[in-house]
Amino acid sequence: MSTISFCHGNGSCLDLFFSSSNFLFPPRMDGTSTEEDVLKREIEDLPVVSSLSFIRAIGRDKAGYRVNLFCDAASLYGGCKDGGCTVKRVGPVRMSTKHPTMRDCLRALLARIQQDHGSDCVAAVQAWQAASSAAESTKRPVDEGAASRNANDVLMLRAQLKSLGERAVIANKAALEAEKARDERWRQRRQETTASTA
Repeated sequence: MSTISFCHGNGSCLDLFFSSSNFLFPPRMDGTSTEEDVLKREIEDLPVVSSLSFIRAIGRDKAGYRVNLFCDAASLYGGCKDGGCTVKRVGPVRMSTKHPTMRDCLRALLARIQQDHGSDCVAAVQAWQAASSAAESTKRPVDEGAASRNANDVLMLRAQLKSLGERAVIANKAALEAEKARDERWRQRRQETTASTA
């Protein structure tokens, strides 16, 4: 199998895979190949991965990928490093001479995750997810009651806000009238002073 890569200055590449004259992985319109999609799905399907993110090229840094992990959230349930892995993110792995294509970046990222976050992290994440879903299922009835109380609180706060708004309008009117009266007194004094000096 042979590969031809066409890379743009911003780090995006179009890879063509072929064996003799037949294309094995035809390129898609967005420039990614099906092999790249398979690698993305494989990374996203790992239990420890919460999200896979594309990192765009900025300045001299080329494009690449990074992942966010569940390991930090699940650290109380064990992990790969002395009982608790607190890693939140792996990467970015950017295009370079070592990783000339986006596929190579994805392969390196997958290898790094598999090497550093093995069965202990997976077990911790699964325990954390089970505990989270159990807590969520017991919390729902309480939340429904809290929601109705919150709705009543919102209605009461809205009524108080309306009342405060009406009082603010009255106070502003009184302040404007007082300011006009003060300005009128000042104008009268000025006229009296001008008349007495003349």
